[in-house]
Amino acid sequence: MENKLGVFLVLLSVTCFCKANNTCNVPDTKKSYVTCLAISMAHSVGPCVPPDPSVLLALNLGQVKDPTAQDILIDQLKNDAVDRVSKNASFTSGKVALYVLALRSSCVDPSNISVQQGSINLVQLLENKTREELRAFDTAAVVVMGLVCVLGMENIPEKTLTEVRTTLSGLLNFILEHQKDGLIGNVYSTGLAGQALFAAEKYFIISWNCSGTIQKVLDLIPNKTFSLPIAAAQVLPFLWGTSYVSVKYLPCPKAQFISVGYTIVNNLVEEYFQYSTIVLVEEGSTLLQVMQKAAELDPNRFSFESKTFTWGVYITAINHLAESTEDKTYWQFFSDTTPLAVGVSSYIPKKNELIIAAFSKYE
Repeated sequence: MENKLGVFLVLLSVTCFCKANNTCNVPDTKKSYVTCLAISMAHSVGPCVPPDPSVLLALNLGQVKDPTAQDILIDQLKNDAVDRVSKNASFTSGKVALYVLALRSSCVDPSNISVQQGSINLVQLLENKTREELRAFDTAAVVVMGLVCVLGMENIPEKTLTEVRTTLSGLLNFILEHQKDGLIGNVYSTGLAGQALFAAEKYFIISWNCSGTIQKVLDLIPNKTFSLPIAAAQVLPFLWGTSYVSVKYLPCPKAQFISVGYTIVNNLVEEYFQYSTIVLVEEGSTLLQVMQKAAELDPNRFSFESKTFTWGVYITAINHLAESTEDKTYWQFFSDTTPLAVGVSSYIPKKNELIIAAFSKYE
């Protein structure tokens, strides 16, 4: 059961095509409550505040935008994800799923997260964590959204669909059994639970007092019940009549591709060589990604080796020619004739720029 739920979380992250079915709305007289809550949540974002993927999801799904806060969160989440993996820190499947969704909602490819500290594939990481236990009430709500997405996909075997419907039915009953006084579970689980029920209404007849739940949440906002950013982030999509399932509907600008020239040169030790290529990468790609693309296109010439440190990625070998501390040799990078001031995982080449990797000697 837990393995299946983990797989469905992966499906939620990368292939969901569902849409929440709104059955109730925030009254016009109370919409200012929701707007103020969203603004307060956005103002909590800052360089010294730990990032939360739910906050970025709420900003992207909602009606209140703060581009500065969104940009800060994107950078923070990317760096935090790489840092967690490099340090083998706690990173549950549920948390990874939220990171994947949040970055996807900002048009960032979660399968290729590249920062100064290194690169990771969050989708692959999520797949590797499918054996994590999924017993928490909030996690059940996220899984419901994942299962709803599976029902909306094409070419799913009937046996699988039957299993999904059965599992969904059990989870929905579990969630609905926790209704009390307008809340579902407790104050802080109600937002995610409401999102899950919104998403499931397309496929199930659900008996729940949606308007009563919304009213209960609205009554709690003036008491600062949701003043913590994470609390606001989970309840706001519900109040907006949407859910994490709607991430797939967020429009992303078409990727702009640029050509980058890449040359590797060894005039220092035998056997000498010089190879050049032109690679096509998305605008904003790092030099490391340019090198990866070149190696993918011509591994016999442009393959390379690297080491990852806290300050970034260091190239140790290109075309099977490795640096040597004994010989005082290393690979130096240039933009045309200008040495690069930052590493390959930080430098962003420009359109038609020529990057040269030269095998060099230091004193």
